[in-house]
Amino acid sequence: MSEMTIKHSPETRENDLWNNEALFQTLINTTKDAIIAIREDGTIFLSNPAAEEMFGHKSADLFGQTLDVLMPETYRKKHRKYIRSYFSTGVSRGALEQVLELPGLRSNGEIFPMSISLSAGTSAGQRFVMGIARDISERKRVSAAIQSSEERYRSLQENLPLGIYRTNKEGNIIAVNSAFVTILGYSSRIEILNQSSPNLYYKLNDRKLLWKRLKKEGSVTKFEVQLLKKDGTPLWTSLNVKALKDGNGKIAHIDGIVEDISERKQFEEALIESEEKYRILAETAQDIIILHDLEGKMHYINQAGLKCLGYQEDQLLGKSVLDFVSPENKAEVIERQNKRKTGFSEMVLYNIGLLDSKGIYIPFEVSSSIVEKSSGPAMCLIYARDMSARKKLEDQLHQSQKMDSIGTLAGGIAHDFNNLLTIINGLSEIALRKMEEDHPIYRDLRSIHGAGKKAEELTRKLLAFSRKQIINPKIIDINILISDLDKMLRRLIREDILIIKDLYPQLLHMKADPGQIEQILINLVVNARDAISARSKDSPGDKKIVLYTRPTALTEKDLEEFPEGKPGNYILISVRDSGVGMDRATIDKIFEPFYTTKEKGHGTGLGMATVYGIIKQNNGFVSVDSQLGKGTTINVFWPSADEEMPVNGELSAVMPDDDKLRGIENILVVEDDKDVLYFASFALRNLGYNVFEASSGLDALHLVKNSKTSKTKTDEFDLIVTDLIMPGMNGKELSQKVEKISNSIKVLFTSGYEEAYITDNEIIGNEDKFLQKPFTIKQLAEKVRSILDTN
Repeated sequence: MSEMTIKHSPETRENDLWNNEALFQTLINTTKDAIIAIREDGTIFLSNPAAEEMFGHKSADLFGQTLDVLMPETYRKKHRKYIRSYFSTGVSRGALEQVLELPGLRSNGEIFPMSISLSAGTSAGQRFVMGIARDISERKRVSAAIQSSEERYRSLQENLPLGIYRTNKEGNIIAVNSAFVTILGYSSRIEILNQSSPNLYYKLNDRKLLWKRLKKEGSVTKFEVQLLKKDGTPLWTSLNVKALKDGNGKIAHIDGIVEDISERKQFEEALIESEEKYRILAETAQDIIILHDLEGKMHYINQAGLKCLGYQEDQLLGKSVLDFVSPENKAEVIERQNKRKTGFSEMVLYNIGLLDSKGIYIPFEVSSSIVEKSSGPAMCLIYARDMSARKKLEDQLHQSQKMDSIGTLAGGIAHDFNNLLTIINGLSEIALRKMEEDHPIYRDLRSIHGAGKKAEELTRKLLAFSRKQIINPKIIDINILISDLDKMLRRLIREDILIIKDLYPQLLHMKADPGQIEQILINLVVNARDAISARSKDSPGDKKIVLYTRPTALTEKDLEEFPEGKPGNYILISVRDSGVGMDRATIDKIFEPFYTTKEKGHGTGLGMATVYGIIKQNNGFVSVDSQLGKGTTINVFWPSADEEMPVNGELSAVMPDDDKLRGIENILVVEDDKDVLYFASFALRNLGYNVFEASSGLDALHLVKNSKTSKTKTDEFDLIVTDLIMPGMNGKELSQKVEKISNSIKVLFTSGYEEAYITDNEIIGNEDKFLQKPFTIKQLAEKVRSILDTN
C-alpha cells in the first residue's frame, strides 16, 4: 500500500482536511446518539440521522411535528408540561435534571426507554431546546428489576462518566457527583465542596468568556476548556453549563456537566502530527471507509474495503467509484454526486450494490458526508457496511413465508376437492356395483372411477405440502426402514445406476409416519434418477445415488441459515446424486407446488412440494446443495426421538371379511353436502344398518333429543357419522352436546380438510374416530364396524 502523507505548515495546520472542526462535524454527523431540537412552540426543526434510525421517522417527516410523535400517549401531557416549564423558567423540577430518562415511541409503535441530555439556547432570536437521546433499552432491562425510580436517577447521576456540579451565584461549588470528583483527581466530595469555581480554570480568561456567554445566552454547550486537577495539572474538558434564575430574573445558581475529552484532544493532536495514527484507526475498522472527491475519484480505501472487494490498492486509487457501482445503482449515485456539487453537505444513509473484482454483486448500507477544508477541494467520506448476511436471512424468511402462503392455498383446494372426490368416487363405485360388465357405459364408469382415484392421490400430495394430512407417527429406526425399502428403490432406477447405502452403524431413532418417510425417499430417489438420466451420454463419471444417515446436534449458530429451525438433536438423511445439478433459480423454486423441470406428461410438480410439506409438518427442515454439472445433495434434518423402539414391533392389521363389515345398528349420518350424504347413507343401508339423515348439526341434535324421549328406545342411535366442518354447529360441537345427552352414542368424524381440528389431538382426542375424505364404501364399512365393536 502506498503511503498517504499530509504535510502541515503552522499557517495552514488548523485549516487542514483533518482539522478539529471538520473532525468534530464528522463526529456529530456520525454519532449514534439521536439529536432533536425543538422551538418554543414545541415543534421540531432539527433531527440528525441517528434520530431517524432510533425513532424510525425521516427528518423531513419530523420537521414541524410536535414531540408527541416521539412519545407514548400516556407521557405526552407530562412532557408538554415539562417543555413549557423549561422554556418559561429555564429548568423543570430540579436544577440538576438535565439528563432525563423518558420512554420514546418508534414509528412501528414500539415503546423504548431512552436517556436525554437537554440544553436550551437561542439562534437568530429564537429560543430552542436541544436534546441528545440515547436508546438505553438494554441497560434498563438489566437495572429495572432492582432499582426504584429515585434510585435509578441517583445511580445515573453517580455512575455517569460525566461530571455534574452546581455553583451558587457567588461561584462556590455546592454539589458534585462522584464522576466530577474522579475527573479532577480528588479523593472525596469534601475536598472540593465550597471551593471557588474560578480557581479550577487553567486560564482565568476562559472562565470570563464562559461567564459572559452564560449571562447573554443562558446556557453554553460543548465549551472546551482546560480545568485544573487537584495536583495542578491541566485537563481538557467539555462543559455544558446552564444558568438558573430566581423569580427576579437574576442568576440563582449554575448547573454544569463536565466531560473529560483529554483522550479526544490527544487523538486530534496526534492526527495533526502524524497521519499514520489515523491510518491505524481506519485500517482496523471492520466497515469499508472510502475517501473520494466530488467527481467520484477515489483517494483512499481502507484494508476492509480492499479485502471485501478483492482488489489491490493501486487498482482502486485514482479510479471513479462509479466503476465499482452495480449498474442498477449508478443513476442514483450520479444524482447524489451532482447534488454534492451544489453544496449539499448533510450526512445521508442509503443502500447500494458494489461489484467485487469477480463481478459479484454485494449489497451495502452506506453513510456519506462531506469534509470541507480551506485549501483544496472538499472530500466525500464514505462508510459502507456489507449487508450480504442480513439480506440472505431476509430472503430466506420471505421464501418461507411464500411457501407457507402457498401451503395454505393448497390445503384449502384439497379440502374442497376431497368433498367432490367423495361424491365422484363413491357414486361411481355404487353405479359399478349395480351394473354388469358388458353394459355399454361400464368401461366409461371404470375410467371415471380410476381417474378419481388418481385425483385422490393428488389431493394427498397437496395436503402433505400444506402440512394438514393425518399422520400416524411412531418410533422407527431410519436405517431399518431404508434397508427394508431397498428392493423397491432399486426397481425405480435403471440397472446402470448404483445405489450406495452409507448408513450410520448404530440405531437412529426418529418419530415419524413410516409411510411419509417412504414417500420422501421415493420422491428423492426418483428425482436423483431423472437428474442422472438427463446427463449427456458422453458425460464421464459414475452414475450413482448415495443414501446417507448420521446423527447431528445443531446449535443456534448452525441454524443461522434456517430461521425456523430450533437447536437440538437431529437425524440427517441425505440423498446425493451425480446428475446434472441445478442453478440458483431452480433451487429457489424446487419446493413450490406444480413447478417441474421435467417434460410435459412426466411429472405433476408435486413431488418435492410433498417432501417439503411432510418435513415441515414434523418440525424438521431441508437444505439443497447443488451446482450445474456437479450433482445435487438433498439434506433432510429430522428431529431425533429419545424414546426406544417398541419391543414387540407393530401389530399387523387383519382385514375383516365382508360378513363382519355388516351390521344392524342405528346410525345417524350428518353431512351438509347432499351428494355426500346420499352416498354415505346408501352405502351404510346396503350394509344392513338402520340409517337416519341430517343436513346440519342442529337437525342432528334435534333427532338425538327425540330418540332419547322415545318410549320404545328402538330409535336410539348407536353411532353418529358427522362431517367435522359444517356451517352453524360443526361436528365437534355436535359431539360435545350429544355427549351431555347420552354417553353411549359413539361418533365418527369425516372431513376433507382437518386444519386446526385433526392435526391437534386435543381437539379430536382420538384419531381412530376420524375418516379422511374421499373414502370408499369398504373404508367406511371398516371404520364404522371398528368403532361400534369397541367397548
